[in-house]
Amino acid sequence: MAFLTAWWLPATTARRTQHVPLLDAWVVHLVASVSGAFLAFLLLASFHPQGFDHGVGWVCQNLTSVFPHDPVAAAFVMIVAIVSVEAGFAGLALLLAPWGAADEPLGASARNALRNAWLHTADALPWLLLLILLVSVLFDMRRKSDLAHPFSPSLPTLTTPTEDADTPENMERLAEYNRLVDKYFAEYRRQWKAYLASRPWLVRYADEIVEWAIIAAVIWILWAVMRAIGARRHVPPIIRPPVCEACGYNLTALPMEARCPECGEPVLNSLGPANRPGTAWEYRRERGRLRTWWRCSVDAAFRPTWFGRQLRVSTRVVDHRRFLVAHFVPFFIICYAIVPFADLIAGSGPESLRYDLCTVGPGFRITGATSSLLLALICAGDIGLLLGKVYRRNLIPAAMQVAAYLTGYLAFCTLVSVALGIMAYYMSWHRWFYDMERSWGLSRGVVSFFIWLVPSLAMPITYLVQLYKGTKGARYANR
Repeated sequence: MAFLTAWWLPATTARRTQHVPLLDAWVVHLVASVSGAFLAFLLLASFHPQGFDHGVGWVCQNLTSVFPHDPVAAAFVMIVAIVSVEAGFAGLALLLAPWGAADEPLGASARNALRNAWLHTADALPWLLLLILLVSVLFDMRRKSDLAHPFSPSLPTLTTPTEDADTPENMERLAEYNRLVDKYFAEYRRQWKAYLASRPWLVRYADEIVEWAIIAAVIWILWAVMRAIGARRHVPPIIRPPVCEACGYNLTALPMEARCPECGEPVLNSLGPANRPGTAWEYRRERGRLRTWWRCSVDAAFRPTWFGRQLRVSTRVVDHRRFLVAHFVPFFIICYAIVPFADLIAGSGPESLRYDLCTVGPGFRITGATSSLLLALICAGDIGLLLGKVYRRNLIPAAMQVAAYLTGYLAFCTLVSVALGIMAYYMSWHRWFYDMERSWGLSRGVVSFFIWLVPSLAMPITYLVQLYKGTKGARYANR
């Protein structure tokens, strides 16, 4: 079923395959990997300039020529490649495990992530088929267009001066020759741009279309795997004794009016009906989205311990995921602004800027936007494992919630870091920096770099401290 439905119904497939043993999931992964390798072989052959048929023969010839020449080295490379792929899938599963972690033993969260990562290997197959078809069609159109209308520039013939003497006449002829060379290449570029503009639209933007198709495939596959890992599933409840949420003391048989014998915290604060009501974002429909977003962002950043004591850990909560994903847009906008600034610093012209914004920029901005998710997953997994080992409880779900609600603070830190970079760049041109460079021998670039680096390093350290405190606040959760 995973081969047929996983790539377009990931959550439904995950709910219906909860019972699948890990060995069966690995078999599905193995079959999908072999099929994917074959399709990747065909995709590689599609890039051959002389056509798909020549590409298949070229790839086969290169593969078969390796083994007879050095079979030991070829076998070693193949084993290393297979082990690397398997390790990559296992690493991806462990990385995404916090996304679907629940109040359960740590091994159960890891098995859920690994099972779905293996079952969703088949997600790549339809995308590989589409990419093979797209690349074959576009490159065939480009090849036919180049054969039908080859680029044949009409340029004047240049005669290189042969005189070597540094006489005024020779120097003048050399200067005139250099001017002609500049005009020659300027005319060549003009005719090349005109030739590109005359090609069909699909041929002209074939590279960009393939790039965007690959980006869409990667995003879709990751989305499907995360939907599967985070899908609703049956998690047997863990029966724990009621404890004080301030110190962890066992409160069994104590009345609600009493206080904790260990720390004096009222029992009502740990076991009462108002205990752990959830975050403000969970009530966004009644209180307003903007207000609850601001409240959660401020509380998670400035009152992390108190915020951690509001989280519901034993109950399945998914609102924090929506809070995190909502910040993809501001991260995308921030990364969008970085590309023109980088071109400004490099002194690039409008052509380079247009290339970055249309070709390099999209992938960079999407990667920057998803970096908030990657950072939250890595930090939540590490902090959850660290505190879980100390308090003997799976605290990865609590760490994931705190990390998600800290995304607003992370977006603010990213914006401040970009502003600091711009400020440091323009400050480096101030006369103070020139005077300091002459007087003290300090490089302007190094000083401006440290002006940006020191506060930019302080912000992620603060983020980790807040995440640690917020997760620690949920270590004795009763609900």
